[in-house]
Amino acid sequence: MSLIDLIFPKMCLSCQSKKAVGDLLCLSCQSALSFSRMHPLEPHPMRAAFSEFTNIHAVSACFLNHSSTASATRLVQRLKYKEHKSLSHCLVAFSKPQLDLLFESRRIDAIIPVPMHALKQWTRGYNQAEEIAVAIGKAYDCPVEKQYLKARFRSVPQAKKSKLERLKSNSFVTKGCKPLKHQIHLLLVDDVCTTGTTLSHCIRTLSENHNITISVFSILYTPSEGFI
Repeated sequence: MSLIDLIFPKMCLSCQSKKAVGDLLCLSCQSALSFSRMHPLEPHPMRAAFSEFTNIHAVSACFLNHSSTASATRLVQRLKYKEHKSLSHCLVAFSKPQLDLLFESRRIDAIIPVPMHALKQWTRGYNQAEEIAVAIGKAYDCPVEKQYLKARFRSVPQAKKSKLERLKSNSFVTKGCKPLKHQIHLLLVDDVCTTGTTLSHCIRTLSENHNITISVFSILYTPSEGFI
């Protein structure tokens, strides 16, 4: 341990109040993590949100949470709202067991992050889903198509919409993509899945091209509405 580490110890990325073990989390936050142990091809509870689609190959999430004070939630919140872009690599490292199963189950041709409207991305500084997708792409040597799916307009956060408003407000569009002649498999990536509405809108838009099979991966699955 260096003198700098003794004077300025690295703090837990989740609670920010205790000394981290290694470079990530303290022992308390590590023990509080609730990892998903389900195989991506099993009937994951998140898959129910996409039951209308027939082109879904696999569905997976790294963490399953039901408490807003959970360690994983705080990590995602810090990535999403506190300008900690480097947390994307940490979260992808935690997700390795689930991602390994996803990439082993079927060849993935490209990774598609859930897009963010340009104005919102400019205000926040980055799209957290895109940061996660890029980290996954680097880890698995898979191309990331940042421009394939676009947000047409800046929408109100899903947590502030009624259920009917969520179902109607599809703001996504594929950007000038020609119909595909061959079947391809895309991995759609987001940071959080609650109701699955945003991801469903993305799937519906991508599915306009009938030669696309889609797998879905979210860092955190929390079925409680309005959670993050």
